[in-house]
Amino acid sequence: MTSLFYLTTTNSDLSGPGPGDWKKALSTTLPSSTTLGATVGAGATEVDYGFTPSGEPVPTGNGDYNNTVQIAAGNANLRLAIQLHRVNSAGVIQTSSSISAEQVMSAGTKTFNFASLNLGTWVSTNRLRVDYRVRSTAAMGNNTATFQIGSASPTRIDTPFGKIVVITGGTSFPGQGNAEDIKFTPSVSTPGADDSMMFATNE
Repeated sequence: MTSLFYLTTTNSDLSGPGPGDWKKALSTTLPSSTTLGATVGAGATEVDYGFTPSGEPVPTGNGDYNNTVQIAAGNANLRLAIQLHRVNSAGVIQTSSSISAEQVMSAGTKTFNFASLNLGTWVSTNRLRVDYRVRSTAAMGNNTATFQIGSASPTRIDTPFGKIVVITGGTSFPGQGNAEDIKFTPSVSTPGADDSMMFATNE
């Protein structure tokens, strides 16, 4: 199970308090290439939202959350910051990160990393909410920037959610995608049973 989620243009079933332009699903499947705009009035701040799907992934703890935001069309009057939340099935916040430092929304790649982040005890119905906080420094008028969706450089977040891996005794499995190489050598063999097991790992 992957820990990498891509921002999409598909509306999420959850929403945040706003104001904002959108509330979108974060998907493990890379979406088609397009853009998603954020328009902010003079001196205002809007918050747009991304939510992981219900029941996915299986969370096993806390760790590093690495956000990559690709700005397709930039705007020097806009600033972007990121905040993360663990929410319940109704979208109610359970635990939050701090708000990241702002970055100018010029065209290109912006990274927002939360190292060793503890969002509390996850249960299977919890979901991750990503806040894209866009602030305008302009004195007048609306200002717009666009997020890149899909493509070779998509807007995405890599999470520390656990991967469920099935391994068989004495076998080596090379990493696929976001998975790490796993080698397992059983120390105990039970007559009449195979040497397979299932466990969760964190990266």
